[in-house]
This record gives sequence, structure tokens and C-alpha cells, in this order.
Amino acid sequence: QEEIQELSTLRTKTSELTFLRGQIGIAEDNIKRQLNELAEQFNDLYKTETELSSNMFKKYGKGEVDLEAGTFTKSEG
Repeated sequence: QEEIQELSTLRTKTSELTFLRGQIGIAEDNIKRQLNELAEQFNDLYKTETELSSNMFKKYGKGEVDLEAGTFTKSEG
């Protein structure tokens, strides 16, 4: 009887651990999905920044932008 109880306890613990492993797997999948979404957002931001920089170069020429001061200084040459 004691051995049967021990086996039952072990099976219960195994089931609990298996369930927890599944929960972690689901969480891991969600994190991967979120990381992919963030990577796409970064790519979109980079593309937009590149386009904006290119348009500013075409419009104002080569120069430096000071975001804090809100100024553009054209490069010499």
C-alpha cells in the first residue's frame, strides 16, 4: 500500500510539473511573438528615419541635426 501511495504521489507531481512546463512553453511562445513584433517596429522606425534623413539631405543638403536645440547646421563643402 505504501509503495502504491508513493507512485501515486510521484505521478501527481509529474503531472503538475508537466502542466507547469506547458505553461512556461506558452509564455515562451508569447515572448518570442512579442520580440518579433518589436523587431518589426524597430525595422519600421529605421526605415522611416532613413527616408526622413534622405529627404532632408535632398531638401537641405548635407549637415548636422541637433534634436535638443531643434536646429540644422549645413556642412561646409
